[in-house]
Amino acid sequence: MTPEEFVKKVRKYILEDHLIDYKTKFENTVITKEPNNYWSHAIYIFHKLDDKEKETWFKIMRLVSVEAIAVLLATIDGIACLEAGDPDLCLSVKNEEKLLNGELSNIFLEIEEEMGEI
Repeated sequence: MTPEEFVKKVRKYILEDHLIDYKTKFENTVITKEPNNYWSHAIYIFHKLDDKEKETWFKIMRLVSVEAIAVLLATIDGIACLEAGDPDLCLSVKNEEKLLNGELSNIFLEIEEEMGEI
């Protein structure tokens, strides 16, 4: 697996598959009683929005996901660290010597730019 393949798989898994699941859950879940946790409260709020606001809701969810992925990949790359003095991280595929990390966050952000998403 190449770094590009890894990033594309992560991107698809989170930004395509998971966001579709969230959209389905928000659109198809009906809250019938007073919201009692963050999830039911979020769905309650979502159903009060008009179509344009719902579209913005999902754009915000996507943006937050993009930012989280970029920060995580930057941490794996060694660009960002969780705490001062943390050891360098190495990401590889089992039984392969080549490291995947080093440019993952750049690859991810370049794909997002090419897709016109950022």
